[in-house]
Amino acid sequence: MEPMKGGHTDNMYYQLVSNIRKYKGMDAPQTASAPKTISIDGTFSEWTSVTPIFKDAQGDTKNRNHNSYDPTIKLINTTGRNDVIESRTTIDASNVYFYIKTAANITPYTNPNWMMIYINSDATKATGWEGFDYVLNM
Repeated sequence: MEPMKGGHTDNMYYQLVSNIRKYKGMDAPQTASAPKTISIDGTFSEWTSVTPIFKDAQGDTKNRNHNSYDPTIKLINTTGRNDVIESRTTIDASNVYFYIKTAANITPYTNPNWMMIYINSDATKATGWEGFDYVLNM
């Protein structure tokens, strides 16, 4: 079940994940914590009460260089850089705050697609691009 250019992309994988979750179940989503003002001062203790916590598997940004099912095609991807392992967000009356924890130091900004945050502000996929209404750092 590998993605294919010009075809099913990763739909088969997402169907697999969806069906496993239906069969095995999954934890209930965390509720969002109350709005909170965060001091941007390098101290992260203020974030301990912010939920939900979004976690990502560590190590999924490694470079890939593998054969495809078709021996004439080599699958190569060397774009992985910031291995995000946890993120959180909160708001106050006039700001939105993002906490993004990475496995190692964040790489230097070297291209315009370095790190973008997509926001679906109206919770519907019918608006924006793929449901996202805003993109930060574009």
